[in-house]
Amino acid sequence: MEDSKQSDLIDRTRHAVGAFTTELKTTWRLARMHVEKSNKDVLNIIDKALFVLSLDHEAPNTDADVVQFASHGTSRTNENGIQVGTCTNRYYDKLNLIVTENSIAACVYPASAMDGTTVLRFISDIYTDSVLRLARKINGVFFTLWGDTNTVPIHEDIDKPTFFKLKFQLTPELKTGLHLAETRLADIIHQHEYISRKIEGFGNTYIAQKMNLPPDSLIQTCIQIAYYALYGKMCPSTEPVTTRKFKNARTEPISVQSESMQTLCQTFISQVSNEEKWVALLSAVNEHKKKVVNAMQGNGFERHLSALRSAFIQQEMLYKLHPQLPRIPNNLARVAPPFLFEPSLEALYKPELLVANCGNPALHLFGVTPAIPTGFGIGYIIKDESISFVGSSQWRQTERFLDTLTSVFDEVKNMWKAIVLPHTSVATRATRGGFDSAAGSDNSNYTYQKTRNQQLQEYVSSLPMTMVASNNAMNSKSIDSKQVDDTDHTPTPSHILGGYDYFDVGDFNFRSEMASRAQSRTMTRTNSASNLPVAPMGVGKKLQLNEDY
Repeated sequence: MEDSKQSDLIDRTRHAVGAFTTELKTTWRLARMHVEKSNKDVLNIIDKALFVLSLDHEAPNTDADVVQFASHGTSRTNENGIQVGTCTNRYYDKLNLIVTENSIAACVYPASAMDGTTVLRFISDIYTDSVLRLARKINGVFFTLWGDTNTVPIHEDIDKPTFFKLKFQLTPELKTGLHLAETRLADIIHQHEYISRKIEGFGNTYIAQKMNLPPDSLIQTCIQIAYYALYGKMCPSTEPVTTRKFKNARTEPISVQSESMQTLCQTFISQVSNEEKWVALLSAVNEHKKKVVNAMQGNGFERHLSALRSAFIQQEMLYKLHPQLPRIPNNLARVAPPFLFEPSLEALYKPELLVANCGNPALHLFGVTPAIPTGFGIGYIIKDESISFVGSSQWRQTERFLDTLTSVFDEVKNMWKAIVLPHTSVATRATRGGFDSAAGSDNSNYTYQKTRNQQLQEYVSSLPMTMVASNNAMNSKSIDSKQVDDTDHTPTPSHILGGYDYFDVGDFNFRSEMASRAQSRTMTRTNSASNLPVAPMGVGKKLQLNEDY
């Protein structure tokens, strides 16, 4: 740090080549080719390094500041318009460890190169060894995770590694490119927001041991409810699940949304009884739990489907890597296979909600970036007595989303206290009203089967008729058994309840003046069963891989 302060400020900014790694991959590729022409040895040193360590010259004091520092650094310009923040002190192509001036430690890593489980193990070992080294200072006994390796030399006369400066020779064109990369990065930083939130008293101990529900599945379910309560529709949602039990495996993304989840979201904000809401909650939680188990056991399909799509899009590259593969006939080589590129499947690869669970005592906060510009990225850590969230978005109401999620948690906790707790003792709670981990299903005492017709009829009958009559989706007709059926064209409760979507403004349906403001807040504008956006893709069109996903 002291050595760096001796260099010229403008010179440091103009040679911060890490800014190139924030560019689009195609731009960074071209820039690297030019940098490599006169700096091949320097780039080789960086390429061979296990990680990059960034020592920041600023000090965050609150969780809100820590999230900003860890995610992308700060963007600050001096009176001459020179970037003096820490945002250029990053190298996003590698595992990037960050330590601030007041000893806050963090890391940022490229998802294309490694997974959260790998990085978490790395951080956990460092954390654990630090605890063992602290114990050694107390009682003098040698503790370490790594056998006879002395990670901290006891004798001060042992030579320690030193440092030397990497000097880049940059052309005027490359310096201009760095300036443009920095200004683009600063724009992106100011367009995004990162909000941290800690839910106290509702962690693994409360959810798993008291409520006897799978914590991850309950959290994912509550996030869906929160989104539906705000926007009145379901959205494409993805959760990455680790498959590390298999050799060379990484993650399997699962689609969180489903018919059960939609039924729960619609029921949760309706006027039905808490018992019915609890039944719907258990059904959605159990279904999500099964999806996670299937993915962990290698029975997911999303990654396989994605690989088939990528193989088709990058056929020439595939044949170069595996020349023994049979070639697709020329007349079919550029014709999109109807199933692989079914428009409705696009939602799998462009989730509006990307929600990931990663953490242990070694981590204080964990976050992910949105998968698409108009989406949310939500990372969370389930601790014993709390849950910590980091939400990020671009032009969205991230803080309001987390506020709504907090309210949903409170409501779920109150429902459990009102419905399950009074009827169960500590000894029997593990098998009543919660998740039966052995059977993998919800409890029969609080779950009963109904036909879809019965559910919809009871659901609609519980609503104020003025709301039903004033809703355009119902076309001011009365609800009878003919209208409430299992067909895709029948009005469902999703036509009646919901919130306002701040982006699909053009999808508003006509609302009668009879509807009150309270009723208006629970109206929806959508007509599809799953509310997934469909992007048309013509057969035979040239396809392009979304490499950033």
